[in-house]
Amino acid sequence: MGRWHAHYARKAGGELVAIVDPSSDAASALAHRTRGAAVFADAGTMLQAVRPHVVHVCTPLATHLPISLLAVAAGSHALVEKPITPTASEATTLLDAARARSVHVCPVHQFAFQRGVARLAQALGELGEPLGITFTICSAGAERAAHGSLDAVVAEMLPHPLSILQVLWPRNPVRTEDWSAHAARPGELVAQGKSGAVPVGVRISMSARPTRCDMEVLCSGGSVNVNLFHGYAVVRRGKPSRLDKASQPFRLAGATLGAAAANLAGRALRRELAYPGLATLVARFYAAARGTGDNPIRPEDTLAVAAVRDHLVREALPGAAR
Repeated sequence: MGRWHAHYARKAGGELVAIVDPSSDAASALAHRTRGAAVFADAGTMLQAVRPHVVHVCTPLATHLPISLLAVAAGSHALVEKPITPTASEATTLLDAARARSVHVCPVHQFAFQRGVARLAQALGELGEPLGITFTICSAGAERAAHGSLDAVVAEMLPHPLSILQVLWPRNPVRTEDWSAHAARPGELVAQGKSGAVPVGVRISMSARPTRCDMEVLCSGGSVNVNLFHGYAVVRRGKPSRLDKASQPFRLAGATLGAAAANLAGRALRRELAYPGLATLVARFYAAARGTGDNPIRPEDTLAVAAVRDHLVREALPGAAR
C-alpha cells in the first residue's frame, strides 16, 4: 500500500521526503521508484530528522496506534490505513491526541470516496424511499492464511461498508445497538444492522467465489448496484410491466457494460491505476493539511465506525482477537 499512497500523494501535490521500513531492501526499492526519498528504519528517527507535514501509516494493524501517536506528537497530520486502530478505545486515544495537537488524523476508508458511491448518492434523490441495503464481499485476500487468521482478514474489511453508510447518511450515524453478527466458520461473517430506519445486510466470505465486492440499494423507484472493486455504479429504474420484466436482462447488461467501460477509460485518464477512491481521499486530506479544506472524515464518524467494528468483532469473530 505504501507504493500506492506515494503515487497518490504526488498526484495531490505532495513531495515524498522519507520512507520508513525495517526492511532496508523494501525501503530502498520504494525510494528508487520515488526519486530518492530518505530511508529510515524506524518512525521515531525519521520524525526527528525530517519533520514531515503528513505521515502515511501503511503498516500492520498492531503498529497503527504507536506510529500514529509518534506522528501526532511531532505535529504531523496522519493518514492511517484501515482499520485505524485495533480497538475503538485506541481510536479514541489517537483522536484525542490529534485534537490536543491541532492536527488531522484520518482513516483510509477510500471506498466511500469512489465515483460509484458519489453516483449512488446522486441517484438516491431520484429513486424514492430507500428500502434495503446489501453488501456482498467475497475476497481472496486470505487464501494462504491459516484458519486462525481468516477472521482477522474479515475484521479488517468491516470498515468498508460501515464507512460508506456513514458518508451516505451522515445524519444517521452507525450505532452499536443497531448491529448484530454471526459467523458459521472462520472467514465467514453475516451482519445485520440499519442506517436510520433502512435495514442493512453485510456478507463477507473468504471462501465464496468468484471474488466480488458489491453494494446494492433497493428503493421504491429503482435500485443502484455499486461495484466497489472497480468504483462504478449502475442505476436501474422501471415501472412494473411485462415489457420491463422481459427487457431487464438486456438493459442491465447494456448499462453495466457502458458503466464499466466508461469507468475504465476515466480511471486510465486520471491515472487511477488501483484502489479507486484513494486518490480523492488523499487529495482531500492534503487540502485539510494545507488548511484549505476540512478533514474528509470527521473524527466522530471515525469513532462511530470503529465502535461498530469493535462490537461486531467481539460478537462474531473470535479469531480476530488481538
